[in-house]
Amino acid sequence: MSRPTVPIKIDLPIELAEGLVEHGDLLLRAIEKAILETRRSIKSERFEEKRAERKRKREARDAEFLIDGRKAHRLLRQRLKSLPQSLKNKHRQDARKDAIVKIADALGLLPLYVDIAIRRHRDRLLPKVRKRRKFSVLRYLVQGLSNSEIASRSGFPLAMVIRDVAELRDDARGLGLSVFELERKRTEEKARFLSTQKQNDDDNLIKWADIKAAQGRP
Repeated sequence: MSRPTVPIKIDLPIELAEGLVEHGDLLLRAIEKAILETRRSIKSERFEEKRAERKRKREARDAEFLIDGRKAHRLLRQRLKSLPQSLKNKHRQDARKDAIVKIADALGLLPLYVDIAIRRHRDRLLPKVRKRRKFSVLRYLVQGLSNSEIASRSGFPLAMVIRDVAELRDDARGLGLSVFELERKRTEEKARFLSTQKQNDDDNLIKWADIKAAQGRP
């Protein structure tokens, strides 16, 4: 069955009619090009919208992942803090695995997800913990304390203090400064940072318990 048609009558000025007859192909090609460009533009806009939506969802997942890691890390530390220091590493690892399974069950998450989230949280936390620890060691160092005295006052392991002191002296030499000038420089940097930026959630979490947790313990 043929489709119905609609008769259309248009009265055009003779000059326009002649122009359409003469340049009709050019006009049709221009219209076709405009249609293709419009379709590409619409497709590109939709693509950008979908990409932006994927980015928002990815950022939301990342934020949730970090929150889960922070929460699980806190619970894990609470569960393992009663373990004796003399406990062998294998037994400590077994205790950690058992604790992660229980934490995952309590949070309604998979143990593997919880384990990875905790490691991700610690990876983000450790550089900040180390930076603060080295700054504390530097403050003691400029007071003329020995490595043993710094370890005694700070509670940090002696081996860790020795390593930090060596790194601080290397940092000072690399900058052409004395350790006193390095301490003054970093104190000023810290003051500027605190005056221009708000501390984020990770900074608020870094307390003495987190420093101890960063010493090779969950």
